[in-house]
Amino acid sequence: MTKQRKRIPREYRERFGRKLKVVRNMLSLSQDEAAKFTGLSQRDISLLENGKREFTPTEYIYFLNNKGIDLNWLFNEQDAHENENYLEAYKRYQEQLEDQAGPEGGVQVLKANTSTGGTTIKMIDKDACLSYPEQYLTDGFLHAIPSISLPGEEYQRNTYRCFQAEDDLMAETINQHDYVLARRFDQPYGADMVKIGAIYVVVTRKLLIVGRITKLSADGLFVHFDQGLYEDRFVPFDNIVEMWLARAKFSFSLSNAKQHIFNALIDLQQQFISLETKIG
Repeated sequence: MTKQRKRIPREYRERFGRKLKVVRNMLSLSQDEAAKFTGLSQRDISLLENGKREFTPTEYIYFLNNKGIDLNWLFNEQDAHENENYLEAYKRYQEQLEDQAGPEGGVQVLKANTSTGGTTIKMIDKDACLSYPEQYLTDGFLHAIPSISLPGEEYQRNTYRCFQAEDDLMAETINQHDYVLARRFDQPYGADMVKIGAIYVVVTRKLLIVGRITKLSADGLFVHFDQGLYEDRFVPFDNIVEMWLARAKFSFSLSNAKQHIFNALIDLQQQFISLETKIG
């Protein structure tokens, strides 16, 4: 029996939606204007603000980040009142962080907050993914990468990171520019530990690979790419430095039904031309 994906609690979606509305009002934007700037539809904005959509398109996150909105505040469990000013809500958030700071002051280190359940998670974009295999242990590399804060005990118990897909190898399961939220998978990488059919972020000494594990051998594993145009890749165990089990994604692109229809028509047209050539 297929295990159903755990839904995001309604109260979290509604709280997140209230924050989005507070931010949009602070920017003096209507829902139509926000949709225009982000490439979304007015309906998407409305669903997000009313807590009726589980996943936030990455376009919107980029837009808010570029406008100077603190993403840690956005994903923190601290609520925002519908008519509250963003600056007032953010001030309360900063006061909360100050309460968590150590007595000696200095640099604020964000960590799991048992009162809110928020845990900071690194957002490793496609450029950082290219250098990640060789620099992830280097002093300052991870420190320079931005983070978001997600609620829930699961994120406190385990180490999570977000990796951005730089290509279409896993389309349409994971599209180009999507962020994969993944949990660190500790060695050994034996058959009794690796989940066959699951998606992993496999970090080798030179490459970072996002793909589906389909088979194991005595000395390595086979990575399959859902896009279908690329051959499976064999990765030796002794070349793997990290593995991360994919748990969710931040979607960058919205599904486009018209595009699927267009692609189907192109395929049908090509089949017709091929058949016409054979008959002629």
